Amino acid sequence: MTGMSKGGVITVLTTAAIADPNVRFVVLAGCPPVWDNGIRAGFQAFGRAQGRVLSMYDRYDSVVSSCSLYFQNSPGLTFKEMILDGNRGHALFYAPDRLWVDPVVAWALGREID
Repeated sequence: MTGMSKGGVITVLTTAAIADPNVRFVVLAGCPPVWDNGIRAGFQAFGRAQGRVLSMYDRYDSVVSSCSLYFQNSPGLTFKEMILDGNRGHALFYAPDRLWVDPVVAWALGREID
């Protein structure tokens, strides 16, 4: 399963619902940068995430940032994050681009990602 922005949040919630450490997921620009009580309450499922999760976001995105805070206490989770230099912020994922499509395909096929 792959989701972008709010779809990325849905993807994370799905990792907790499926609870299978072998299923692969991709979160594209899906983690808010603010970690406060309001955000924390809405993201309780992040701590129950399971599976193999690849997170990607553009270094220049002012809407989202790293998912690492959300996944740091998730047993049963394999987590990989890529910070891309697309220089388009959130818009990087609005249309297919080899910068992110190639790693998504590789991840889905079970290949190693650098």
